[in-house]
Amino acid sequence: MHFFNIAVCVAIAAVIFIAGTSADHPACLDKNGLSQDEFDAIVKSLEDGKDDADSKFKCYTHCMMESDGLLDGSGKFDVSSLDDGADKDEAEKCKKEHDGVADKCEYAFKLSNCYFKHQ
Repeated sequence: MHFFNIAVCVAIAAVIFIAGTSADHPACLDKNGLSQDEFDAIVKSLEDGKDDADSKFKCYTHCMMESDGLLDGSGKFDVSSLDDGADKDEAEKCKKEHDGVADKCEYAFKLSNCYFKHQ
């Protein structure tokens, strides 16, 4: 799953399609104490214009990015992990903008949201 898919996961209801195809989705929900119903409600609120989510959802985002090999050894986004065809320039801009965020969950959420907003 490439970074665009993770970004969609954070920002729109199409996440159900994306997450539903990932074996990591249930594990990341469970790891972060997030039910599918809570997940769906948060996605709906993001769809409706909300630009923030609770920490469980942010940590779910981090879990998905980590399990999909999108983070390097220091926990920061690895742009080279993107599939061909992904907007690597935009991803690099978002990485630079958010690499200073210390909390890993907040970082994953902000990075994903940034990338999606520029697509």
